Amino acid sequence: MKKHIFQMIIIVFFSFAMVVFAESPFVEETMSPSIINPSSSGSFASACVSVKETSFHSVLCDSEEQLRAKIENEFDLRLLDGIDGTKWTKEALEYTYQVLSSLPKYFTIWPELLIREGRSTQGPLVGGRAEFKTLTWSDGRIENKDVFIYLYNISLRDPITFKQTLVHEFAHCYFMAHQKLETEWQNLFWKKGMPEPPSVSDYGNSNLYEDMAESVARFVSEPEILRVLNPLRYQFIKEKVFNR
Repeated sequence: MKKHIFQMIIIVFFSFAMVVFAESPFVEETMSPSIINPSSSGSFASACVSVKETSFHSVLCDSEEQLRAKIENEFDLRLLDGIDGTKWTKEALEYTYQVLSSLPKYFTIWPELLIREGRSTQGPLVGGRAEFKTLTWSDGRIENKDVFIYLYNISLRDPITFKQTLVHEFAHCYFMAHQKLETEWQNLFWKKGMPEPPSVSDYGNSNLYEDMAESVARFVSEPEILRVLNPLRYQFIKEKVFNR
């Protein structure tokens, strides 16, 4: 332990935010995601009475306590209520379980905490944020610690927005754990400090990191749109992120 402490060179804090703009086509396109469609009220709860023998039946009918336990046990995550008093609701737990169940485990293992809060201090249109410390050691090793994801109320306005927000934040965590992929992405799409070709959204055009996260979110929620409109990014993600 002491050896590691003396070896440590620098601690860098990273924080990424997923901005949800109401006018953004990335959010407003409404192709069905690969999670169960909610009822007209926007909740999965009413589906419990109509779903018989499906893989999601027990989840839809579980209590909040059971859902929280399933997420924490199956995905090795701790779920925390916000310091502002915002709590995990059954709807939010259902959305979270559905999205995480649709993703490979090697993609979801990086965060340690999922934290629900009402509104980001960065503005009312921010749907989520990934935060972590990166430790760089003298032997060149890079280690990520204290990896947290914050989910704000606006991300729960509909299932598509929630799925894109959650995947976006998990993508930040995944790329920070795979620095070589980040370098490859930069060499392919950001050679001159600008995205070439443009990213999948205006927010993705803002910097390299948001481009990666936005593109992965689009790949998961609307793969055919990404394949047609941005085939190079589609192929990169297919081959290097979701190829296991």
